[in-house]
Amino acid sequence: MKKIQIIFMFVVVVILAAVLFSVNRGTTGLVTNRTFVTYSDLFYDYEVTRYPSSVTIISPMESSVNPMIGFSIESWSLSFGMIPGNGSSAKRIVNLTNTRDKDVKITLRAYGEIAPLLNFSSSDLTLKPNEKTTVDIVFHTYEVPPGNYTGEVQVVVQIPKS
Repeated sequence: MKKIQIIFMFVVVVILAAVLFSVNRGTTGLVTNRTFVTYSDLFYDYEVTRYPSSVTIISPMESSVNPMIGFSIESWSLSFGMIPGNGSSAKRIVNLTNTRDKDVKITLRAYGEIAPLLNFSSSDLTLKPNEKTTVDIVFHTYEVPPGNYTGEVQVVVQIPKS
């Protein structure tokens, strides 16, 4: 009976440790420049790239005054620039490549006030070794009032431990 209790306690400790080490490392405030962090749990290594994201929605009346409409092509940001409201949209493309010798899981997430306005063509995918793909990130103004909207997009790469 004592042996069963010891085994049970060991199993509980292992499960508790697995839960504690696999807690999602969410955002701790939005980034203003691309950042890269890594962490591990019992089964996976994680690489998280956080990109600041922003957009300025202008009223359709302002867009007829010939403003500079467009988006940034800087690799450190996923900015959508200035977009006229009333149903306009803009798209950014993210290129993903698995350079490892094993399958990796990739998850894309959005945070901040811009998050509900972004749509990913794929937000959860698995890439085989040396496989490449692209993900479209589309911002749509819907019925959103003019203003500045900010947030971040995270690209989380989950790598199985050997």
